Formats: sequence, C-alpha cells, structure tokens
Amino acid sequence: MALVVKEQGLMLRSIEFFDLSLKASRKQPVVWSNKANLLRSLGQIKEADECYGKAIKLMPSFRDALHNRGALELERDNPAKAIRWFEKAQKVDSNVATTSSLTEAYIALEEFGRAAKLLNKTRKKWPNDISILVSDVRLLVAQEKHDRARAILEKALTIHPNKGFISYQLGLVYLDQLKVTEATDWFEKALEISPDLIDAHRILNNLYRENEDPRFLLSYAEAITKLPMHAPLYHNLSAAYLSVNEIEAAGDCLSKSIEEIGRNPYLLHGLGVFWLRSGDLGKSRPLLAEASSRLPDNVRFQIDFANLNLKEEKYAEAQQKLDHSKRVEPYNQEIWAYYSLLWKQTDMDKYHWLNQSDQFIKEYELEFKDGLEEFIPRLGSYLRELHSGTKEPLDQSVRNGTQTLDNLWRNGDPLIQEFRVSLNQAIQHFIDSLTPDDTHPFLKRLDKSYRVSGCWSVKLNNGGFHANHVHPRGWLSCCTYVALPDAVKNSDVTQDGWIKFGESSLGLGVRESISRSIKPKEGSCVFFPSFFWHGTNSFSSIEPRLTVPLDIEPSN
Repeated sequence: MALVVKEQGLMLRSIEFFDLSLKASRKQPVVWSNKANLLRSLGQIKEADECYGKAIKLMPSFRDALHNRGALELERDNPAKAIRWFEKAQKVDSNVATTSSLTEAYIALEEFGRAAKLLNKTRKKWPNDISILVSDVRLLVAQEKHDRARAILEKALTIHPNKGFISYQLGLVYLDQLKVTEATDWFEKALEISPDLIDAHRILNNLYRENEDPRFLLSYAEAITKLPMHAPLYHNLSAAYLSVNEIEAAGDCLSKSIEEIGRNPYLLHGLGVFWLRSGDLGKSRPLLAEASSRLPDNVRFQIDFANLNLKEEKYAEAQQKLDHSKRVEPYNQEIWAYYSLLWKQTDMDKYHWLNQSDQFIKEYELEFKDGLEEFIPRLGSYLRELHSGTKEPLDQSVRNGTQTLDNLWRNGDPLIQEFRVSLNQAIQHFIDSLTPDDTHPFLKRLDKSYRVSGCWSVKLNNGGFHANHVHPRGWLSCCTYVALPDAVKNSDVTQDGWIKFGESSLGLGVRESISRSIKPKEGSCVFFPSFFWHGTNSFSSIEPRLTVPLDIEPSN
C-alpha cells in the first residue's frame, strides 16, 4: 500500500504505511530501504541515511541499499564517501546503475582516468543504457570533448526519442560551450517531452532572463496546465518570482497551488518564505512551523525557520533549529553562517571563536611568468568575451551585472590554464598557513589535497554590487580581481566596490555590523571561509568591475 500511494504522489501518506509495516516487523530490509528512498526524495537526509543503515545491518549484501546510500552521499557532495558505498554494492552485483554512479563519483573528484577505465569496461556490456551514455557524456564534457559528447547523445535520441532527459543533456553540452541559442532549443524540446524536469525549467528561465526573452517563466505555466497537481512546479515558479522581486505574483502562485493541491509541506514552506520576505512574521510563523514539523530533516525548511527566529529575537528556538540542521548536514556552510549571526547576539566568545577573521581572511598577489601587469589585462579581455548575457542570473548575489557559467576552471584556453597554475599556488599557500583543529567546523576539514568545486566570472556594471550572501556548498572561497574601474581604485574614503564581511542578508539593522572591508587590487585574490557573510559596495563608473570567484572543497 505504501508503494501504491507513493505512485499517486501522496508521499507523507506513503511514509505512514511504511511505518505501519515496520511496526508489525522491524526485520524488513526492503521496507527500510524503500522508506529511505522516499525520505531522500523529500530532503529528509539524516533519517534516510539512518533507514539505509538499518536495511544494510539486516542484510549486509543488500545491493540497492548500498548503492542508494552512496547516491545519498554523492548528493551531499561527498564523492569520496559515495565511492566506498558504490564499491561495496559492486562487490555484490556490478550492475549498470552502480557502475554509472561510481563513474559520476570519479568525475566529481576529477579522477578522469579511473572514470574512463570503468566506462570502457562497461560500455561493451551495456552499449545503449541511458545512465552509461550520460556518464560517458559528463566525462567528455569535463574533458572539454564536446563534439564526441554531442554525437553520443544524438545517437541516443535515435534509440530513445521520447526521453526528455536526453534532450536536456544535449542542452547542457551546448551550454557548456556557451552556445546559448542551441542550448535553449534543446531545453525547450526536453520540456515538451517531460514537463516535470525542474532543472530544465530553472536553467531555461535563467537563459530567458539573461537575454531578456519575453518567454521568461512561461515554461512553468505551460507545464502546470499539463501537470496541475505537481507541487514542485508551483514551488519553483514562486521561488523564481521571489528572486526577481515579483512578490505579489509569488504569493498568488502559492495561494493558488495550496487551493489546488492541498497543504503540501513544500508549498507551505514557500508561502511562509513569501510572508517572511514581505515582513509579515506573524503569517510566516505557522506556515514555516507546519512545513518544518512535517519534514523535520529538510535543512532548507529549518534554516528559513531559524531566519524567522532571529528576526523575532527568539534565539533559543533558532539554536534548536540550527543544532538539528547541523546533525543532518554538518558541512552546509549556510548553517554556520546562521550560527555566526546567532552567537553575535547571544555569545560573543563563540562568535569570535567561529569567525577568526585575522587568520581566516587573507589576501595574496598572484604571480605570472610574464608579470602581473602583462597578464591581467589579457585575462580581462578574454573574460569580457565570455559575458554574453545582459541580466544577472536568478537566485544569485549579482545585482546589475552578469555571471558566466560555472565551468571556468575546466576551460582549456592557455590564459585560463596559466591563471589556474598561479591561483593553485596561492590556494596551497593559504591552506599551508592553517592549523588543523577538530573542534572547529572550518579547520577540522583542513586537507592538503583539494578540488575546485566552482569557478566563474562576474562583471558588475555601473551601480552594480553583490548582495550579502554565503556559499552553502563550499568550504573555502576566493575572489580574484581582474579589472577595476578608477572609481574603485581611488575609493580609499568611499570604499566603492570594496568587499565587506559580517553583514547578513536578513536586514537585522543595528544587531549586526560590517566586521571587515578590503579594497580590491587587480591581480590579487582574497580567501575566506565559505560560511562568512560577504557582499560588496556599489560603485559608479562606465567601466565594469571584473572578478573570478571560486569555491574549494577538501578532496576527502
């Protein structure tokens, strides 16, 4: 019965049936595993992990549970842990799903040789399997072999013409090449076939917005007419409205969706965030409370509730929400950012222990073989060509500017490769300056080996700035300054275009303050923990402010 109601979309009702079955007998590894799968899909990560653990304890050779536990770790950005579970699953049965997932984990760690070896071995066995084809494509894209990637997907389309996911993957390949028109066409084709592909909606509407396309957000409306009971469509549409400050439209969307679908926790959460953004804390509280109580391991729900608590000055309640979230996602940097805000109001000793600015914020001047003055202008000219959009992306910190795709670190251009060498030297120097400390959330993850998990370029135009934010999936963040207008270079008094630390996005007024500001310098980079609240001051100039931010994570 649990599986039947799950297929009907009644997720919480399905959990009730799983629990009834387990009450009758707890020695059911398949039931524990199926419950874990459902909890994982609902964002109940900690509880899902526990259920997988119970299934595996009852049946150590349960391949599906071993594989799915690895998939959970991969979703949590823990590819090294994921590999261990996938390898255990492979020892039981080297099937196509586990092989594909193991390949994805190797790619995430940039172990391309191991990924290629595994794919070469399995491609003969499953030549037309979609998951293997997609893994092959992702490896090729990571290696900048786009022509081969497209050829594989185009062949796959002849075999599976009704799989919208394949068209979506083609869109990603073209987008990685900055071929926006072709990418847009493929995302549109994907949604014609599979209107429930949320990631396709998100990327497509980002492209529409960046290029001022009047079809912005229409894909959601069209999909809702086909899938009127699909809560994620409403939830993501409302989030898109909020990201462009169309507050009333977001509220109307959520109210309508609850009337149509009922009190789905995601929709309740969305409406709670709407009232939070609107400043009506009284209306926000019961909605966020209901959503978070129904899905207690959903960290997004808990963090937004903690946001409300901080605004209400209910610090003990905020502490409870954050403590629970930390147990679910200990490496989520946004959780520690909120701890910083909380402790600044309640416990300055903990605040100063967490935010060791003198040690954790460092500035370095990069070195290049032809000299800084020769290299940086050439890098700036190249980066300007990559900024093809005209609008800032959805749900990012950029205001009045543009942002390139998150693939700059893999760019094979000689300029980028030389930039990588220089920046890697600075990264290693910064890491070497730190001392491990197992009691501190930043220092306990210190590792001499690391991977760059994100790298992009930002161009801020006249009046542009970064809204205050953190990098939730990072560990160490860095910003390199490539081109600065005179208004920033000559801003010792006004601090125009400077990076600032300590001030959050919550608008707490006198209860928070800027702890440190740094003047940008061309050719220099600034390192800081990813949980540090940061933003920039606006500036006035016809010349842009050009930077390269990136995120770094430990390899293990």
